Amino acid sequence: MFHITDDSNHSREKYFHSCVAKRFSCFKSKLVRRWITMKEKKPKNQTNKMPWDVYNHITEDDWKTFVKHYFLPESLLRSEKARKSASCNKNPHRTGKKGYNRKRLDWIKDGRLPPDAALPISSSSSVNSSVTSNVNRVRKYRSKEWILAHQVQNKEGKWEIDPNDTEVVEIATKALEYIAEEEKGNLSFEQGEDALTKAIGKKDHRGRVKGTGGMVGIKKAFGPCIRHSRSDNGEASSENYESIRASVKKEFEGELEKRVEKRVAEALQKQLSTLLKTGQLNSISTPILDDLHLNDSARVDLDVSATRTTRHILVPQPRELKVRRSHSFLT
Repeated sequence: MFHITDDSNHSREKYFHSCVAKRFSCFKSKLVRRWITMKEKKPKNQTNKMPWDVYNHITEDDWKTFVKHYFLPESLLRSEKARKSASCNKNPHRTGKKGYNRKRLDWIKDGRLPPDAALPISSSSSVNSSVTSNVNRVRKYRSKEWILAHQVQNKEGKWEIDPNDTEVVEIATKALEYIAEEEKGNLSFEQGEDALTKAIGKKDHRGRVKGTGGMVGIKKAFGPCIRHSRSDNGEASSENYESIRASVKKEFEGELEKRVEKRVAEALQKQLSTLLKTGQLNSISTPILDDLHLNDSARVDLDVSATRTTRHILVPQPRELKVRRSHSFLT
């Protein structure tokens, strides 16, 4: 039915299917609003009619199947998710059904945009318009188009942003300031950033870019991301790996030694407390942990003041813990 002259990436075909899907989605939404939820008023010529009376391609059985599918739990859940997602759009544009692409032509005709702001459309060239986007054009006009899309006509017939919409007014004011600074050469932007991005305070979502009319992702709007290599020649050298490995090893060993010393001290302190409670030791002074050292046989020399004799107490050593040096800490 359709013959589409396309490129190797099938960009035109993908765009065609995307447009058809969008139109069909809007049509289904209209059916739901007019005949199921009744949130939209029907035209006078459709007031007492059912969908199969209005649209010849819909049968009564088709409508029953559609209604049944609409009330399925998974359908209601998907609808609620989409409703929440739509509520996140805090600053919707005012372009109406025309959208950015068709409104852009009106802005150029009214003189609010220069002629070079138009997207070239040519059947012989590669896919353009909403499918692909000139990076320089987006960077130059996206912020201005976003501001124009949020303007409304006042009583005097002039176009302006609604003063009551304070957030949009603030974003537009900042964006115009950044545009002026960039034109003077006093400001430059990073990859994936422009005046609008800076004014809003966060970068665009990877899937869709604001102010481009849809179907334009972050790569098409700002170009491919510049990836920084991990070294000058594109790969990390063996010397760097060895240096990192040695540093990590040293840090790990130091931390391990601290933990071992702490566990040895805690185990020894617990054992000495037990000996003192059972009466095996008459008196004991508090050991200074930094000066606490044991020999390889884990023998501690204890000088008990009551008898003035030296006892040798064998302290059980915690499993897998090495205890090295010897020191007498009781007087």
